[in-house]
Amino acid sequence: MVLLRMDDIPKIEKAKSSRSSCRTCKQKIIKDIYRIGIPYQFTKPDGDKIISYGWHHPECVPFSSIPAVLNIINEDLVIDPEDKEDIISSINKTEEEQETILKQPYIELSKSSRGKCQKCEEKIKKDVYRVAEPSEVELEDGRKFFSNKFSHLKCFLDSTSNTSVIFKQLIGTSLKRKTIASRAEAELLEKRLSKIIKTEGSTEEVLRLIGDDPIKVDTLKTLAKEKGIDFDLVKKVIEKALLQGTLFELKPGLIQKM
Repeated sequence: MVLLRMDDIPKIEKAKSSRSSCRTCKQKIIKDIYRIGIPYQFTKPDGDKIISYGWHHPECVPFSSIPAVLNIINEDLVIDPEDKEDIISSINKTEEEQETILKQPYIELSKSSRGKCQKCEEKIKKDVYRVAEPSEVELEDGRKFFSNKFSHLKCFLDSTSNTSVIFKQLIGTSLKRKTIASRAEAELLEKRLSKIIKTEGSTEEVLRLIGDDPIKVDTLKTLAKEKGIDFDLVKKVIEKALLQGTLFELKPGLIQKM
């Protein structure tokens, strides 16, 4: 059995590729950003035990390893002072903050086409944005781990009552977990989803907008624009017949009661 030695200390370096994954958040560590290696014992196929390293984003370093990692960073004379300050800032968090991040929903690209959306029950295609909702699972032996439920990003936002706020929270968590690589990617995603972000996604507000009486489509469009409600959402509510059980449909020039 190989024991951790005094020289088996954490490592800090820039990722040489984008192949390694963070042991905490399970996401890829992008090439040329700093990663932290925490030593652990690894058993080879022949039974020999060696020291290997589990890689982490700076903000994902396990709480118990933070003191040793900070010592290494402070002693490293190669890291640029500004980079060192950013890394230390990322690491200096409480255990509660780290656990909170791991429990929050986040955005990522779908890794396959096998998953099904929890909202619409349709398949989520590979390489499209989806929302992962972590939930803690406890096994009979007491071990705990996080399992994700997935939704299309649009379906997830449509199910919320405050779309713009929820979207910003998703972006913030995704940046911390590195499932969105940069602020530039977040801004591009926000631009693509501007119609979703602008509407609050409130079915109740749409129902109040429609009312009980027939209304001209042009008038309804004007009202929706004034209220900041995406007209696609208005049509969706009407098409799904969500007006207190009374069916409505779009007719030429009118929202006509059936």
